[in-house]
Amino acid sequence: MKEKILKVAIVLAVISILPFVILIARKETPPERIDVETHKEQVIKDFVLQSEGSKQWVLKAPEALFEGEKKIRLENPELTVYDREKVLLIAKSAIYDQEKKSVNLKQVVIIGKDFRGKASHGIYYTEREIFITDSTCKITFDSSKKISGKGCQIDLRNKRVIIQSNVKSRFGEVAK
Repeated sequence: MKEKILKVAIVLAVISILPFVILIARKETPPERIDVETHKEQVIKDFVLQSEGSKQWVLKAPEALFEGEKKIRLENPELTVYDREKVLLIAKSAIYDQEKKSVNLKQVVIIGKDFRGKASHGIYYTEREIFITDSTCKITFDSSKKISGKGCQIDLRNKRVIIQSNVKSRFGEVAK
C-alpha cells in the first residue's frame, strides 16, 4: 500500500511540475516588426497645446506642422491667454518656438475685455505675457478711443500699451 501511495505522489509531483517546465522551455516569438515611415515634418489636425504652471494659455489650430523638434507651424491659430481676464490672439499663421517660448504671429488681431488691437505681425512671449511688434499697430479702447503707431508693445499682465513712433490718437470728439 505504501508503494502505491508513493507512486501516486511521484506521478502527482511530475504532473504538477510538467506545465512549469513546458512554459519555461517554450520559446516566445518576438513581436511582429512594423516599419513606419518617419519624416522630419509631421502634421496634426485639430492641434491643442496648453501651458503648464502659473501662466495659463491655450494655443489651438485646425492644423499644425512640426518642423524639427522645437518649432510648430500653425495655420489660423487662436491663442487664449488667461490672467485676470481672458485675452484672445487670432492670426492668419504662426510659428510656436518651444526654446524661446514665443509665438510669432502674422496678421494678428488681439481681443481683450476693454480693447481690440491689430498688427500685420508680431511676437507673443508666453513667459513675460508681452506682445511686441515693429510694424504698425492699431488699438481701440472702449470702442471710441483709438491709438495707432509703429513699434507697439502690449503688456497683458500689467495692462500697458507702449507705442514707439508715429503715434496718433483719438479720444472722442470735441464738443462745440
